[in-house]
Amino acid sequence: MDKEKLPWGAVKIIKGRYSGHIGYYDDDDIDGKGNDIAVVYLGDPLLARHYYIPLSYLSQITTDDLFKRREDIFKKTGLWGMKVNEQKKVELITEYAFVESLLAERLFVARFRESKPGKKIFISHSSRDKQFARLLTVDLANIGHSPWLDEWKIKAGESIPKKIGESIKNCDFVIVILTENSVKSRWVENEWHAKYWDEIKSGKVKVIPALFKKCRIPSLLKTKKYANFTESYNNGLEELLDTINT
Repeated sequence: MDKEKLPWGAVKIIKGRYSGHIGYYDDDDIDGKGNDIAVVYLGDPLLARHYYIPLSYLSQITTDDLFKRREDIFKKTGLWGMKVNEQKKVELITEYAFVESLLAERLFVARFRESKPGKKIFISHSSRDKQFARLLTVDLANIGHSPWLDEWKIKAGESIPKKIGESIKNCDFVIVILTENSVKSRWVENEWHAKYWDEIKSGKVKVIPALFKKCRIPSLLKTKKYANFTESYNNGLEELLDTINT
């Protein structure tokens, strides 16, 4: 991403001494050598200390980044046997609270904020890959799209096949999460097949494969370039958005 367009707010530090930390990008400046630097608080700006970080060291965050950082802090604060001094522990706990608040906010947006200006996206997946499906749904929603995840959209008493069918019919894209679980699922196959024929008729991309775990690729999807999440979640998400945002 172009760093000049990086918005103020929550960011991930990807280089330097504080690499891996989640912070709040509050302002920017120029150092004595004429380089762009950012004022970044490692936690809530009202509670945390601020540091001067080169602007090129910052990146937008994903939900995956937040979960990984939360786990990392949990280890470092001694709860899993790793010890740090008390001052460092206070700083990490402050950052931990900030990460938790960001996760809660992102989940709220994904589940309850209906008015999103972006694309309507159906998430086709095996129930055994539900955790990854949730992760992807939360990120797409917070970027501004309207992802459809069955467990969040189907209410008690409603017809599951009917609701799924309506969503597939009305969506702009079907993202197929590819794993050994999903390629064996007739439900998943029927879901993306329904949109695949719309793609053939319109000549526009409607079905986007997202490779979560290496598996046998279905024949009709072999000619498609997939978004590859097997090595890096962030890179896979970027590849996915390249198509969705086109």
